Amino acid sequence: MILARARRCLLCLPALAWLAAAPASGVEVMVRSGIQAVPMVQLAPLAAPAGGWTPAKLVSSLTLGVSLLAPHPSVQTVPAPKPVAASPVLSPAVKTPSGKLPTAPILVERIGSILRGFAHGQQAAQLNALFDGEKRTDADDAKKTPVPDPALRESQPGFQPHDSVPSAFLPGGKAIPPDSFIGGYHGTEVDPETVQQRGGFSARGPVEDWRLREHAEQESKPVSAFRGTTPFPTSPDGEAGAALWAGEGNWVYDITGVPTWEVDAKLEGRIERGGSFRGSLMKEVESAIPAQTPLECIRRWGRVSESSSGKLFVRANDWVPNPRFDPAVCQKFWGAGAAPSGS
Repeated sequence: MILARARRCLLCLPALAWLAAAPASGVEVMVRSGIQAVPMVQLAPLAAPAGGWTPAKLVSSLTLGVSLLAPHPSVQTVPAPKPVAASPVLSPAVKTPSGKLPTAPILVERIGSILRGFAHGQQAAQLNALFDGEKRTDADDAKKTPVPDPALRESQPGFQPHDSVPSAFLPGGKAIPPDSFIGGYHGTEVDPETVQQRGGFSARGPVEDWRLREHAEQESKPVSAFRGTTPFPTSPDGEAGAALWAGEGNWVYDITGVPTWEVDAKLEGRIERGGSFRGSLMKEVESAIPAQTPLECIRRWGRVSESSSGKLFVRANDWVPNPRFDPAVCQKFWGAGAAPSGS
């Protein structure tokens, strides 16, 4: 928009330059042999009588009856008409007593000053505020204000109790309460010494995503608010379970008394794709619990071993009870309405 206005100003410069260069005594026109001269006009100075400004007079400088046989160029001069006497008035352009409009050089200088201002960006901000600012409405401002997503929440600092039991979110934005507080087995590389020093499992970040589908398909933004659990350390066929997630030499934690959502059951038939609906792509009999879990909700932990047949599991003698396991403290952490440990 600004560049378009600048181009319009530039188109005025040839005419202003012609006005500045025109002699005061008249207009000189060169006539060449064999060429008919086009009639030209002379702008007579504007006068300002008491009754108002007098419009400019058009004076023909040549006629079309020029001889086509003239051997050499000739010059004809048309005298300028005498200006009408005018009473001095205060010109709004120059703020001085004058009977004439500002001269062409003055106009050219002012146009040049405006263009220089554009070149240095001095007028751009003012024009943007003038033209664009008037068009902006409250609706435009509302579009620029991000609407908070209820599925994105700040994590609890330092294992402080929740005000209420947290909810998970289904595709479409529906909030749902936990299915139970039964918990499950969680496999990880984090060792028990680190978990005890931290006071439990920490939140994954300062802001967490409580959407179940994004957690199940690893698309949470910025980070998932959940940890995955299974109902057993290792399935009977040895093909699933928390021990497989952890890997040999790592750890499985038995967690209970925490909000628990059955991921596959909740997402079945709720994920739209190509006009149809499906369930979770990760069919692992997974339950989701909050990523931030206090130490008092961990019943025990055990190290993963590998059998002679290659099956990963936790031996019965490798389970270590958590000395700080406390169902009452665990229940209070999840706010009013939380069920007793293991329910």
